[in-house]
This record gives sequence, C-alpha cells and structure tokens, in this order.
Amino acid sequence: YKEAFHESCAANDPKDVANAFKGKIKDLLTSVNGLLNRKSQYPFLEKLSSLKDLLSTLSNQEYAYFITNLKEFEDDLLDMREDILDPIQTFMNGDQINIYDDIKKMAQGDVTNYDYVQAEDERNTLTDFLANNVPYKGNVLRTAKAAMDALNQKVKERLEEAKQETITTIEETMSFLKEKEGFEKIPPHQQQRVLSIFEEEVNRVQGLRYISSIEKTQLDVEKTHKKNQLALLLQYISQIEVYTPPITPTTVVNDPDNTVVEKPTKEDKPTVSTPQKDIEYLEQISVKFNKQELMTEKDVDAYVKALQEVLKKEINNNKIILL
Repeated sequence: YKEAFHESCAANDPKDVANAFKGKIKDLLTSVNGLLNRKSQYPFLEKLSSLKDLLSTLSNQEYAYFITNLKEFEDDLLDMREDILDPIQTFMNGDQINIYDDIKKMAQGDVTNYDYVQAEDERNTLTDFLANNVPYKGNVLRTAKAAMDALNQKVKERLEEAKQETITTIEETMSFLKEKEGFEKIPPHQQQRVLSIFEEEVNRVQGLRYISSIEKTQLDVEKTHKKNQLALLLQYISQIEVYTPPITPTTVVNDPDNTVVEKPTKEDKPTVSTPQKDIEYLEQISVKFNKQELMTEKDVDAYVKALQEVLKKEINNNKIILL
C-alpha cells in the first residue's frame, strides 16, 4: 500500500485495508485517465495505457481479491508506478513540461529564420527529442533545451546582423544622394522627399522579425529605392532657378555744372529657369542594331557607335540618363 500510493494506510483490519487499497486504485485510475486525455498533445503519455488497463482490472475486483491474490499484480503495479507514472507525473507537474512546450512550439512554429543559420545539429536534436516516447527520462530534455537555446541565439545574432547590414546600406545610399552635386541647392522640403523613404525603412527594419524580409528590404533599397530617389533628386535639381547676378556697371558723365552722375549701362538681367529634364533609364533606351550578337571587335565598335548616337540624341532632347 505504501509503495503503491506513497502514503501509509490508516486502517488495520485486513478488510478495511483492502477496501482502502481499492479506493486508492480508483483514485489512481482517475489520475491516469486524466493524463491519457492529453496524449494528443503529449504523445508520450501513451505509455500509461498499460497501467490504465491494470488499474481498470483491479478497480473491478472485490476486496478479498487484494488479500488473496496480491502476488498476481504486485510487481506489475509497483514497477509501472516507479518506471512510468512517477516520472511522468514529475515531468508534467514541474518546469520540465514548460520546456517541452517551448521546444515543441519552436519546432512546429514558423521556422523560416532557421534556414539562414548553420544549425543542422541543433535542429536534428530537437526533432529527435520530440519523436522520443520517453522524454521524461535521462538527460534528453536537458540536451534538447541546450540545442533550443543555441538555435535561438544563432537566429538572434543573424537577425541583428541582417538588420545592421540593411541599415548600413540605407545610410550609405542616403549619403550618396546627399553628396550629389545640387542636393544642397534644392529646398529643404524637396530634400526631405528624397530621403524620407530611407528614414522610414530604417524604422521599419528595426521591427522586422524575419531575416528574409530584412534582406528583401536591403535589395529594394539597392535596386529600386536608390534609383527612384536619384531620379527624383535629379528632377528637382533640373528645376533649380538659375539667377544671373545683376550687372550694374556705371559711366561717369560730366553735366554742365560739373556734377558727376553715375548711370547704369544696361538693365539687370531677369531670373532664368532651366527647363525641366525628364529621367530615362539606360535599360529603357532602344538601340537599333542589325545584329543580335557581338562576335568581333568591329561588331563592338559598330554597336558602341550606335549606342553613342542614341545616348547623345537623348541628352540633346533634354533627358537625364540613369545607368
């Protein structure tokens, strides 16, 4: 009784002890059934099925059976209690089940970031752990937790690294635009329009959780935003009003009374605005050439000449060509 239920029996009469034993068997069966009801969430609880069968059989016996047939079930009951039920109850009622849940959630959740780190060993350890039907035994839980922590750390470091790389790209792009000749000459609100998209991307990157999204942002900055904002900047620069400094040279004239009078020789020149220039990308420019391939130096010279003529024509048509 004490070995099976971890407590002493208050009764002394054999019949009373047997009935108390049977009552404890029923209580134990209720506990085991409660655990088995969770086996869809925790597959390893299936191990309790054999104990459930034994307890179900014992719970239907009369009190005399426990007195006369003790040897028939004693070893099985005590072994299953010690080897299966006690370890599982300790596992389920302590911090271990929380660690198990964290590992399961991690392994069965979004694993997108894991593809960006070298962590094959850690991932295999977690997969093996969740397939283990006795995770409550030995050091397997400790090993799995160490793998989980290591994997999380690798992902965290790569995530921060990707963010920093992208922010560096954004900052370099902003510096490139600020250093373009003419940037300082356009009004502040136009400068802000050129740079605002990059400032927004810096803030957005800080909150991203997926490395793939961060790397896509970096690519967008390099391939799209930089080109588009450069085009916008060049348009603004092309619209800058050109002011010709006033020309007011004077001529000294002697009036009859010998008074010196200064008069302008010509009127001040008016403010002149440069015509707005359109932006065109090099890949959008079509070059008429009678071949589909270049095979000789002569072919190269001919193609370069054709390209040169087209580009010059576009420049003369007041275009800005972005490479």
